[in-house]
Amino acid sequence: MSEQKGHLLDFFGESIRSKVLAIKEEDDLIYQYSGFDDGIKGLFFDIKSGLKDAVREIFTGDELIISIDLEQALSIFLNDIREQNIIGYLCMSTRSVCNEIGISFDAYGVNIFCSLYYIIKGLDEISYSFFSAVVQPILSALRLEMVHREAGKLGGRPEHPRKAEALKIARERWEKIPYATITSVATYIKSKLEEKYTDAPKLPSIKAWLNKSNLKPIKK
Repeated sequence: MSEQKGHLLDFFGESIRSKVLAIKEEDDLIYQYSGFDDGIKGLFFDIKSGLKDAVREIFTGDELIISIDLEQALSIFLNDIREQNIIGYLCMSTRSVCNEIGISFDAYGVNIFCSLYYIIKGLDEISYSFFSAVVQPILSALRLEMVHREAGKLGGRPEHPRKAEALKIARERWEKIPYATITSVATYIKSKLEEKYTDAPKLPSIKAWLNKSNLKPIKK
């Protein structure tokens, strides 16, 4: 297959493709965030403990043994079949879990069901892999909250998330065109960032960053 990034998205047009790739970059950063595992594993543990406590009060040990594979269980879930057994209970619990952690049942219900299925099977590692795929909205909100909180401690506004990339583009641009003006480089940066992001900085902000950066080559 082609190595071009996002080439399978060509049907949706360049604007959508560039936005999807921008979101991909954000996702990569989110999953590299050092606090990710601790926070998400803590949430997973709470759900796992709550589910196990609940099913022990309803089902006997034998009734908790799942005899069907995931494909069969998913067929029951997707066809909205609600049997009076552990699989039926997991189907019912899926929407509740989505609501409890504030994620869309329509978007993430299948992943949550699979996660609950493997909790009951005693396969926590597989269960967690399904669970961790659905929590990006939570982590994104946490990261935004942390940025604003840290900015408040410093008594200022948070740094624009595209500033570092803007300065990187400026450095590369001036290496190629040392005589380029700040205005022309700022305009170039703005166009490049607008291709990738919906929150690209304004031209005056970029020019201010460049003026303070001392990146512009000094004429000899």
